[in-house]
Amino acid sequence: LTGDASAGYVPSRASGVYWQASQSGSSREQACGTGAAVGADLTLLPAVFARRMETVAPNASEGFALWGFVSKFTLAFAAIALLPILEASGFVAGAENSDAALTTLTLLYAGVPCALKLVAIGLLIATPLGKE
Repeated sequence: LTGDASAGYVPSRASGVYWQASQSGSSREQACGTGAAVGADLTLLPAVFARRMETVAPNASEGFALWGFVSKFTLAFAAIALLPILEASGFVAGAENSDAALTTLTLLYAGVPCALKLVAIGLLIATPLGKE
């Protein structure tokens, strides 16, 4: 899905529809902000995990295998759990949707992950990572 960012329209990855970028800021600022957030999400937790595994078990390749399995499992679980809720709200991909369906989409694909990330950050802050 490609978008014409120069015209102010940016594709929404979750819904497959276009939204006017000028409604909530410039598309360049949004791209930089979301890119930084995704980059941090993809690099910081694995780096902290690697540091912890180095301390706990220096040759623990099983830890990274488990990390990969859990990542894939959570995506599958999210689809199984959240898609029926989205369908029940009346959301239909590629069609005109009601405000309630779009609000449900926003909460499920943006609000829930953000809340879970905040919980993970809290747990990370509470976990001592010093060398033992």
